[in-house]
Amino acid sequence: MGLKLLADVLGAFNAAMPQLGFAYRRARSIQITFTNVQSIAIDPFDIGDFLANGDLDSANPFVAHYFLDDDSDAYVISETLVSNALTVTAADENGDEISMDVPAIEEVVGANIEVKSGNSRHTVLTYKGKTPLTFGFKAYSIAYDNGRWSTHGVTPSGGIALAAPTRAIETEAAPVAPVLLTRGGRLTLK
Repeated sequence: MGLKLLADVLGAFNAAMPQLGFAYRRARSIQITFTNVQSIAIDPFDIGDFLANGDLDSANPFVAHYFLDDDSDAYVISETLVSNALTVTAADENGDEISMDVPAIEEVVGANIEVKSGNSRHTVLTYKGKTPLTFGFKAYSIAYDNGRWSTHGVTPSGGIALAAPTRAIETEAAPVAPVLLTRGGRLTLK
């Protein structure tokens, strides 16, 4: 699972070949830490002021889909966490850190990813991309009822994870996998 997450992040960073199974084949566990983390936020009171002064045009097809249909949910994102780097430490079955072949990894990931060793034994590697990726967010559920806006806190779950469709139909048994979004990226809602 950790290698899949690492490959997904490196792919989003534009790695030439994000698969690093060869480098971590001796690893029994890996620890991934996002570094250079920044928070981009809007004060919830500002969102509330904006909504309080807004009105809803019920003739707008997007309004009809997201606010007039009882089966649809709408959210406003108030904060995102972005990072352009992650640090990875791998350990073997005894819990001992594993040395990595930095030149081989650099060759595979390509020029878009900077690979730095955190120590002389090359057991801690930092992968740095050129563009920060969004990896977390805080959202509020919003609804328009009887001419007024209401907001509700949202419990973190896979049900509200940022996701891109990978299959024609999402089912409970085969949910769409969450993805990392780049700044300026766009998620198509259906």
